[in-house]
Amino acid sequence: MMDMNTLLANKKLLLLYLIQQLRMPPTNEQLIRLMDQTGYLDYFELQQALFELVENNLLACPDSQSRSGPFHLTAEGNQALELFLDRIPPLLRLEIKHFALASRAELLEENQVVADYQKLSEDEYLVTLKAVEQGVTLFQMELNIATRELAKELCNNWKKRSGLAYRALIDALLNPNPIPALPPQEDDQTTLL
Repeated sequence: MMDMNTLLANKKLLLLYLIQQLRMPPTNEQLIRLMDQTGYLDYFELQQALFELVENNLLACPDSQSRSGPFHLTAEGNQALELFLDRIPPLLRLEIKHFALASRAELLEENQVVADYQKLSEDEYLVTLKAVEQGVTLFQMELNIATRELAKELCNNWKKRSGLAYRALIDALLNPNPIPALPPQEDDQTTLL
């Protein structure tokens, strides 16, 4: 019978192998969905595995506080996978490889437009909006927003209208004709430079 530490170590190995086979950095949310589809790890096992893999420098995550991803294999992670790959049965490796290949296109499409927010204080949220293509960030904007509801709305609308917003911003910045200023509203407390 396998002890709990060996079982978790094997599950972490499966997770490393899946991330390697995806050939793109998945987010935490995407990994939750993938694990739900495969049943390889439950939610709590996944979160524990991700935490330990990042702590042990086998996975890298740019947002180390929230660990929302995306997750990349480090050189150490690739070495560990190479050393212990034979612990994953060949049929299971093949199954994971096929599953990763089938899931990759959908995940890549999702990664093209990224929107996230985090709470900074009681009345301040940092919203990050990104457009990514083939792993390269084409556009990133961070905004401080006063409420969680507005932060969520910005994230949802970015996912729906990122192309339009991006084109409008580029057009506004590159257009040789100045953008006419809107007349100030009575309740408008902002000033434009």
